[in-house]
Amino acid sequence: MTNPKQSQPPILLPAPAPKKTLGWRRVIGRTALVMAVFLLLIWGWQIGQLLPKVKDYSDSTPIKIWPTKKTPPLFPTVEVQARSAVVYDLSTNKILYAKNANQILPLASLTKLMTVLVATQTLKDQTIVKVKNEQGQTEIWRAEDLTDYVLVNSYNQGARALALASAGQDYQSFIKKMNQEKNNLGLTKLHFYNPTGLDGYDQAGAYGSALEVAKLHAFIYNHQPKLLEATKKPFIIRNAVASSSQLIINTNSAINKLPGLRSSKTGTTPLAGANLSIILDVGLNQPVAIVILGSTEEARFGDIKKLTQATIKFLAQ
Repeated sequence: MTNPKQSQPPILLPAPAPKKTLGWRRVIGRTALVMAVFLLLIWGWQIGQLLPKVKDYSDSTPIKIWPTKKTPPLFPTVEVQARSAVVYDLSTNKILYAKNANQILPLASLTKLMTVLVATQTLKDQTIVKVKNEQGQTEIWRAEDLTDYVLVNSYNQGARALALASAGQDYQSFIKKMNQEKNNLGLTKLHFYNPTGLDGYDQAGAYGSALEVAKLHAFIYNHQPKLLEATKKPFIIRNAVASSSQLIINTNSAINKLPGLRSSKTGTTPLAGANLSIILDVGLNQPVAIVILGSTEEARFGDIKKLTQATIKFLAQ
């Protein structure tokens, strides 16, 4: 007899659902998307670092996004007739304008700037100096008054007398001292053959460049300003000892047309032409030296006025 339990069919359970798997293409796509988002975030952060920081709008200071460089002002274009010219700023030791500023040219009576500088190293203000004038007469001067006369009126006999009195009547010794002093000051382009600047038979009394004349004038202005005090005046009144007073006219006829003038020296000889060296104060203690070499009697004053006006305009910018 058959067992009823054995005749029943087996109970079949449902098979488990197969696990879903991502295809390799979908995996790569999702990875690329994540990487792209990450790179965009990094790029955005870097751009943020490069952009200027925006200031608080409550601050009254204007916002500067892109800084701009200022173009330095240019010295005005100036045409001068002189063979050489320079504008030299004493406060910065800079050349503001130059035309053949290092060319070696005859100095004429600009030489006397060095003459009085060297002479006063040994002569005191009240030292008595004998001067043989053009008429062959002997005058007695105090060194201080004679120095003013020499610079204001370019008095040649006075320059020789100062040289002799300073060097114990040894003329060549004084000239040697002049050349030693220019070396001490580092003015190697200056050279002196006499204390007046007058021409000899075949050479000038002194040679130098406009730039080094400006530096010499500047040195005296900075270290011995009293020597130059009289040179800014159209005339002075001085007298020899036991003599009547003399009216001494300044050889710079343009003095009243040069605002802020602090010192002036002219020079004229056949070899040199017409020279002029001045110092101006164009602001609040802002002195500049302007030197003209190799011009003409009339043109040197026109040249100096042009350069004076251009300098004032330039430094006012």
